[in-house]
Amino acid sequence: MKHRFQIKSKLWIECDDHVVLGGGKLRLLRAIAETRSLAKAARREKISYRKAWLMLHAINDATGQPVVITRKGGKSGGGTQLTAYGMALLETFEEIRSAQDAFLRRQSRRLEKLDAYV
Repeated sequence: MKHRFQIKSKLWIECDDHVVLGGGKLRLLRAIAETRSLAKAARREKISYRKAWLMLHAINDATGQPVVITRKGGKSGGGTQLTAYGMALLETFEEIRSAQDAFLRRQSRRLEKLDAYV
């Protein structure tokens, strides 16, 4: 009987014992990059504006670097965009996760070889 093994893992980044980035914060940063609005990103991720704001501040506090730039609203409208640091953090995390996924797929294939012992 052929088995299909999969190895699953969650990934997050810590700095000095503080979580910098994980699934929820990653999705929030990606949504901000795409919508250029904290309010729109929060709605898209189905979290409150306050929770989104607190998540951003947790990242800023953990790294000591701002991850977004905000412009106040008004006639021309406000907005939020990732800083160069925020974008680099997002891209680096996604590259690490992609490499992790590839590694785990390779290891899963190794497990499938165990069928030879059955």
